[in-house]
Amino acid sequence: MEIYGHKLPDELYALIKDKGRDDLPFISLATLRRLVPEDVEVYGCFLGGMHFYGVEGIERESQPTHLLEDDMARLYAIGSSKRTGKPITDLHILDVDSALSIAGNHDEEVIALDYRVDPLNPRVLGSFHPKDWVLLADTFAEFLEKIEL
Repeated sequence: MEIYGHKLPDELYALIKDKGRDDLPFISLATLRRLVPEDVEVYGCFLGGMHFYGVEGIERESQPTHLLEDDMARLYAIGSSKRTGKPITDLHILDVDSALSIAGNHDEEVIALDYRVDPLNPRVLGSFHPKDWVLLADTFAEFLEKIEL
């Protein structure tokens, strides 16, 4: 399954295909806190964590063109290599042209697949508080092990 030219890891597609919103996998706040550096706050929203998105959610949340205006792009630590014509290599800034958002919550905390290093085996990044992106796992398979799914 491809979305915007990026292949979803088979393990992710198996988790989310044909699932309704209430049946999508959930990552608890306690699990999220284990994955991030100590200086990063994870709120988890009133949900107490975050849900994976379904295919339609990944498509919707992975097109944040409205966030690419200067102030919003800085606030959310995102950029577009296509817009600037330059690669974005800083791990702490998400290149929306090389990423898919796969999970999130109402506190605007997000988990994304980052295809910049390996287009066939993306690493997993998270945006919490502050909004700089942090590495959660080098591969999606490793991420699944860490969250025990």
